Amino acid sequence: MGHWLLSMFPATDFSLIGAILGLPLLGAFVNGVWGRRLGKQAVRLMTLAVIGLSFVASLYSFIALHTLADENNHEHVKLAWTAWAWMHTNGGPGVTSIPIDLRFSIDALSGVMMLVVTGVGWLIHLYATSYMEKDDGFARFFAYMNLFVFSMLVLI
Repeated sequence: MGHWLLSMFPATDFSLIGAILGLPLLGAFVNGVWGRRLGKQAVRLMTLAVIGLSFVASLYSFIALHTLADENNHEHVKLAWTAWAWMHTNGGPGVTSIPIDLRFSIDALSGVMMLVVTGVGWLIHLYATSYMEKDDGFARFFAYMNLFVFSMLVLI
């Protein structure tokens, strides 16, 4: 199952990590800026959709990581994605250029933790959509919740 996924997203440029991180950030932005105008149903749909899709992408990443480990005789493997190359520097004359990049990677431990954060986070969001239903700050609350999930994923 993971072979087609690794062909779409190679291990050295696994851009699906960007989607895993970007979806909760998108939800925080939309709910924070337009949440009051969209209404509670749209905020509920947005917040559950972005965390749910992030969980699905995390699950696909975990499967791809497991497939890659099987292909490499269960050696330590990781999936990596360079968000952007910030700058290149060198250590002095005659030394090659050293890239300084914003780079994210997934190994076995961080893959499991991503599943925990997005999976349990989705369940918390689902519960909170009913619990916070009568609150005036409904959209702001879910903007902060999505931002929290994004922050946890960056830390992982």
